Amino acid sequence: MSKQEQVEKFKDARWWQLIDKAVEEGQPLAEVARKMGVSRVYVTRVRSGSIAKPPEKFVARVLAAFDVVNCPHLKEPLAPNVCAKHATASYASLSSPQQVMHWSACQKCAHHPKTGSDNLMHGPQAVRPVVVTKLDRVLHARAQQKAAA
Repeated sequence: MSKQEQVEKFKDARWWQLIDKAVEEGQPLAEVARKMGVSRVYVTRVRSGSIAKPPEKFVARVLAAFDVVNCPHLKEPLAPNVCAKHATASYASLSSPQQVMHWSACQKCAHHPKTGSDNLMHGPQAVRPVVVTKLDRVLHARAQQKAAA
């Protein structure tokens, strides 16, 4: 397989698109590499196809450095692992009305790692009903009152 064929094979991958986007936004390749904790030469070799199959560790570094989830509840970007931590926390671990509101929003969110539409899973196994209890409504009302005050 030629270098060009190897490059074409990865162009649709999320990690590749994230590197391209960072470079297109004007970040120098050296800065992109620094954020990932690798050398500029290594990134250049991956992008040119000199490295036939980048290791999973490299892909994980790209995603950790550049992938973000735009949280609709917080209205700010989060790292995917932070988003997943909020979404998959147990209800019993929540200690404030704000955490309950955030968790409740996560259960219906498209970014939810298990049930959201961003997930690769499709069909009935991907959908889980969310039950809003009276306690959820009370805590939500209290949080809104505090926010308004």
